[in-house]
Amino acid sequence: MYSNSGYHGPNLMVRKEFEPLFIQYGVDLVFSGHNHWYERSQSNGITYITTGGMSEYLKDFADLSSNEWSVYIEKVNHFCRVSIDGPNLKVEMVRSDGTVGDSYESMKIDGSDSDWVNSGVKPILDTDNLQTDSNLKLDRLFISEDMDNFYFGFDAPATDKGVSYGLYIDVDNIANSGGNTDRWGKAISAVQQHLPEIQIYANHKNDDTWSSSSPKYYSWDANASDWVSTSGGMGTLPKGGLFSINTLNHFYELSVPKSSPGFNGANSFFVKLFTVGESDGAGASDAIPSDTTIQFTTENTSPDITVLSNFYGYNISEPEIPDTNIIQTDGNPSSLRSSG
Repeated sequence: MYSNSGYHGPNLMVRKEFEPLFIQYGVDLVFSGHNHWYERSQSNGITYITTGGMSEYLKDFADLSSNEWSVYIEKVNHFCRVSIDGPNLKVEMVRSDGTVGDSYESMKIDGSDSDWVNSGVKPILDTDNLQTDSNLKLDRLFISEDMDNFYFGFDAPATDKGVSYGLYIDVDNIANSGGNTDRWGKAISAVQQHLPEIQIYANHKNDDTWSSSSPKYYSWDANASDWVSTSGGMGTLPKGGLFSINTLNHFYELSVPKSSPGFNGANSFFVKLFTVGESDGAGASDAIPSDTTIQFTTENTSPDITVLSNFYGYNISEPEIPDTNIIQTDGNPSSLRSSG
């Protein structure tokens, strides 16, 4: 399904038929063969491993930069060693000389970005790179999933300033459906197309500690037209929710069950990460994805509403372009005549 094009390229027909099922049923890892090498690829939160390392005739491949899914590839005789410890999964590619060439681990909420980087999850980046205050600047947002949970990880570089980190999540992608207020009273709203069903906030204090109530998770109650706080997990995350902060490397991770209020079993959504500084009632100072409405080089202290407009679509497929070609290659000239 996902393979380097050096010998047998990706099978697009198999991808079209099976990938939607893998996403629907929460598949984490797919093994395949045929190509005579080892390759690890990542797409839509799923890891694909091609293991064809016992052949006498190993094959050449194209450079990693030739596609957007290959994370690691090596022309080598090998086998894969799989270790399972409860919910934790580890796969090691072991060369014929006994050395480990590549390693993949399932997601752990431990405050480290290593599992994100090693698994090949591609981060959403701050592309305008305007914010110069290191406390407020955002660099990377990671998103992944397994059968039961969504995972979020992001750089949280604040050290000596009070900074709020916020996530707006629009689950239904229906205009005018979702929360039209900010639960923490920030001068922030979203465009009508992406009003959020979920708001998550975490508060870093100016003494380089975190608020004991962080993270706070809210879901929108359309009937009451108000935000509802959840509990049962770590912090005030929903039941089963986890979070961890690495205070040395300043990385923040959390997992949220897909059954949580607001998500309600959904597999796709639109999301926005942003920072807000110390000024009461101020708007956003930086955001991922970058946004034309947030163009600040220092802290945004204005009480004017910041309207979040550019959201990242997770597991959002591009709409298929209809085939407008009316000419049929069926040996009948009628469609050719009718086309003019």
